[in-house]
Amino acid sequence: MPDRVPTYRPPHQLAQRSEGQRYYDRMRRARTAEQGGQREAQRFYTSDAWRRLRLLRLSLHPWCQCCEAKGIGEPATIVHHITPVREWWELRLELENTQSLCQSCHSRVHASS
Repeated sequence: MPDRVPTYRPPHQLAQRSEGQRYYDRMRRARTAEQGGQREAQRFYTSDAWRRLRLLRLSLHPWCQCCEAKGIGEPATIVHHITPVREWWELRLELENTQSLCQSCHSRVHASS
């Protein structure tokens, strides 16, 4: 089966977030008030520490771990926290708490939770 052709997006569109992404940031990434709230979670996902951990995970395991378990070779594009950041903030930078996923599997994981 041929690979998907990447969709071209002009640079000005890359910076714009969709309504779904804004909703996710507002609702799903928001931590409870006693843990620091939404702003801290947003700062975390733009921090150098998270970017380094994400690159490390993708370099160590560049294939989707869910697809790989099914015998499919799909490249990973997303690093997923196994235990969500909003539930256990202390594990946010633990390599063992992350897994490499493709967009499809990541959507499936979040739809089932």
